[in-house]
Amino acid sequence: MIRTRYIWYLNLNAQMSEIHPFSQQLGLVLLCLYGTQCALGAFIHFVKAQNRTRRPIQNYLHAVVGLFTIALAMYQVYLGFKKEWPRTTGLEPFPQGVTILYYVWIVVCGGLISS
Repeated sequence: MIRTRYIWYLNLNAQMSEIHPFSQQLGLVLLCLYGTQCALGAFIHFVKAQNRTRRPIQNYLHAVVGLFTIALAMYQVYLGFKKEWPRTTGLEPFPQGVTILYYVWIVVCGGLISS
């Protein structure tokens, strides 16, 4: 039983790495961007010039990196339910209603971010 599970696990990993490694690479990029966001946030919070008259450049960099990370994560979600789900599970793709709901979610999140 354990041997069968191990062989299934190896087979699934082999299929995932052969089929669509881009999503895994994108996940690693997202992880690095998240770490960068945390580091920038800590730097902004703890390192402040006493004689500042306006926002420093790292604040704007933090905002741009954050928005880029959110956009990339939303694309990763799209890749997950459109491409990865059918390839890795062998099940039917999600119905078109899921894609429509995803686009509605993108518009709502975009509206919340821009306000």
